[in-house]
Amino acid sequence: MAPAPHEFSPQELRVLQLLSCGKSDKQVAKSLGLSDLTVRTYRTKLFKKANVSNICALLYRAYCEQWITWSESEPDD
Repeated sequence: MAPAPHEFSPQELRVLQLLSCGKSDKQVAKSLGLSDLTVRTYRTKLFKKANVSNICALLYRAYCEQWITWSESEPDD
């Protein structure tokens, strides 16, 4: 069974949203004021909760399950 969006922390959803914009872990870390290691930890947690093993599968599942939407993931810049 797929996790509901409320099973993700707000910070996990922010990381997911930025990853869906094509940002690297380093860029996500800078955007959120976190360390690279913290972002990698969030990404690992997202993989586990989504039951996937790579970023492509995570983003595909996130869009299909509507954890994020296209309009939410468009870059601001």
